[in-house]
Amino acid sequence: MRHAKRDQRLSRPSDQRAALLHGLVKDLIAHGQIRTTYARAKEAQRLADRLVTLGKDGSIHARRQAFRVLQDRGLVKQLFVDVAPRFVDVPG
Repeated sequence: MRHAKRDQRLSRPSDQRAALLHGLVKDLIAHGQIRTTYARAKEAQRLADRLVTLGKDGSIHARRQAFRVLQDRGLVKQLFVDVAPRFVDVPG
């Protein structure tokens, strides 16, 4: 039974699911929008929200945590310089 399991499986093993979500979030930060299914978008949104929260923090540790997901220094810089400042007034 899957009681209290929050993540959706998306019909993939865990490593493929993580790679899929990381790729979706990379494209979202790079291009500003993506086209995907509703279920994938909901899961990618959770990860993107966490990254924006890290971007609002702005510490070196937050940059390293964001790099673990994005694996691209350019995208990390874009997240911290362009994307996160737009959400400074948004709580959460």
